[in-house]
Amino acid sequence: MKREKMKREKERITLSLVVLTVLFGLILTVQADTTPTITFESPTPADGATVDLDHINVTASVTTSSNVSDVLRNWNGENSTMEHISSGTWSLPMTDLTNGDYTFKTYANDTEGNMGESETRTVTVNVTGGSYTIQLPELYSIIALPRDDFSVANASTLATKIGDNCTGIVKWDSETQKYISYVPGVPVNNFAVTDGEGYFVNVDNPTSVVFTGAGFESPCTVSLATDYNILSLPVNDPSVVNASTLATEIGDKCTGIVKWDSATQKYISYVPGVPVNNFAVTGGEGYFVKVDNPTSVVFTGEAWSN
Repeated sequence: MKREKMKREKERITLSLVVLTVLFGLILTVQADTTPTITFESPTPADGATVDLDHINVTASVTTSSNVSDVLRNWNGENSTMEHISSGTWSLPMTDLTNGDYTFKTYANDTEGNMGESETRTVTVNVTGGSYTIQLPELYSIIALPRDDFSVANASTLATKIGDNCTGIVKWDSETQKYISYVPGVPVNNFAVTDGEGYFVNVDNPTSVVFTGAGFESPCTVSLATDYNILSLPVNDPSVVNASTLATEIGDKCTGIVKWDSATQKYISYVPGVPVNNFAVTGGEGYFVKVDNPTSVVFTGEAWSN
């Protein structure tokens, strides 16, 4: 009887231990499932990469069975809150970087109090090519890309480059002979920004804009549609210094060149062969040119520099 009782007690203890083991395993599984997992996504540079830009975008996806409360980017030991850009994805750029080595990683916290940590990456910034600064007075100017700045691809990124003073960017569509307007923060008409074109930009206060990158490839060909185009010089062609030499470079199809004077907020017109208003032509500016037939113009020279 006593032996039987001891046997049942032993079986009960064994069963209790099995139940506790299972429960403990389940608890560990739940905890493992809810710990956020972080994966770096493009355009985040790979570990050990060298980039020739002065800006880096850190983008990460977070996977968790719970809800994410916040995601932090740790850049050289300093934490900053990342922006939620899409489902499960957070991003935050680091701008105005100087040459050197930088280390970064990300943390993710969920609403259950769990924290995940990404791998640590190191990247080297080695900006090549130099920079070009454009001074913008208040109101409208026509500007152009003086260098191949990879941070500027469209109207929204150009507005970001200009900063909070930018209130609008306007493209002249040479095919339709109409304006296309973009307002910062409004997801409409976010047209591409390319070399060889000029764009109206409006700022509510005087502003300096620095474009960083290598010079555009030389020789560079710019295509012109019949009637008006806003053309810019993508490279510093020594044969083009003013309106008359620009007209000569374009050829006999050119019937007029117009400069927007941002200081006076007025147009200045030059007619080929007429020795009036032969204004200077330089980098970082756009000019209306009129041609009576489609044509192409080739510019050869070095990268623009101040």
